[in-house]
Amino acid sequence: MTCKIAPELTWIPILSIIMVAVIVLLFSTDKYAIVIQEKMEMMIKNLHSYYSGIRVIKAFDNESFEEERTINSFKDYKLNMIELNRIFSALTPLVTTMIGISMVLILWCGGQMVASGYLEIGNISATMEIRS
Repeated sequence: MTCKIAPELTWIPILSIIMVAVIVLLFSTDKYAIVIQEKMEMMIKNLHSYYSGIRVIKAFDNESFEEERTINSFKDYKLNMIELNRIFSALTPLVTTMIGISMVLILWCGGQMVASGYLEIGNISATMEIRS
């Protein structure tokens, strides 16, 4: 759509989309999401086995073992979630900054083209709306 409205400004959204895609691929979170899902399943399994077999655990005096196993599963989950949140806390400002830079570039380059009489101001507004 930007090509029809302002073909001269088309390179800015395309470049920003490519840069955001590269940033997202550099901070790939798929492996963390899979690990976190496995850790969550382990926590649920431990809790389920603990609560469903509480009499057996108490009868055989396995409380300390079960407690340690449950605590370790919670710790593993916590560490992986902290790492994933660190990635997202770095990724969110980077992507927002890239979007802001592309908006500034559209305004700057479009303003130069409007000043030279090459482009109408409405085309910049339309490009900005399409971009956002």
